[in-house]
Amino acid sequence: MKKILFFGFALLALNFIFVSCSKDNDDDTPNSLVGTSWKWSVDENDGSGDDYVIFSFINETDMTEYIGDDDKTYQGHYTYSKPVVKITVNEDDETLDIEGRVSGNKMTFTYNGGTEVFIRQ
Repeated sequence: MKKILFFGFALLALNFIFVSCSKDNDDDTPNSLVGTSWKWSVDENDGSGDDYVIFSFINETDMTEYIGDDDKTYQGHYTYSKPVVKITVNEDDETLDIEGRVSGNKMTFTYNGGTEVFIRQ
């Protein structure tokens, strides 16, 4: 009887030893955008050319927008509540207010009837 109880407990213990926990969230969407840069390019295949935009997130509220074909940098502000990012940038005489979603290494904005996907650099 002692042998049966011993083997029963041993089997029960083995169940706990070999059970592994997977990540609760396999999503690699960042919890913060601080220190990241994201690039959109007309030529999405290789990102070459001058027609591109880079969003750089400096701290929890400030960001910059660099427009390659104009060679201009604009200051802006943002909020990020995973996965939603809201950006406001003053571009010369125009204010850009957009809202997007971050999923993994992609930041997607849909506005003015189009969709733009930025890739984390």
